[in-house]
Amino acid sequence: HEYGSLDDLKFQSFTTYLDKRGIEIFEGDIIRDKDGIEYVIDFVRGGFCARFLLEGHACRPLRDMEQFDKVEIIGNIYENPEMLTDYTKSFLNWYG
Repeated sequence: HEYGSLDDLKFQSFTTYLDKRGIEIFEGDIIRDKDGIEYVIDFVRGGFCARFLLEGHACRPLRDMEQFDKVEIIGNIYENPEMLTDYTKSFLNWYG
């Protein structure tokens, strides 16, 4: 079996939050809220935030988000890079 190199591993930090299915939310996950708005989880200035997937520049602190029981993980930036716009990628300093 070929497993690749350790250099190919991407470590993601756990946010301490769970989505509506009880799945742990990590940095780099792409989530959808109850209103259908999609975000990518980022770590900025010492805290986790939800960065608007299409706009990129706005980052809402996770501690301010309500109703995590209605948020669903729909992908992550490593397995689903096609979900990110180039504009959003420019704000993710750890992307790539």
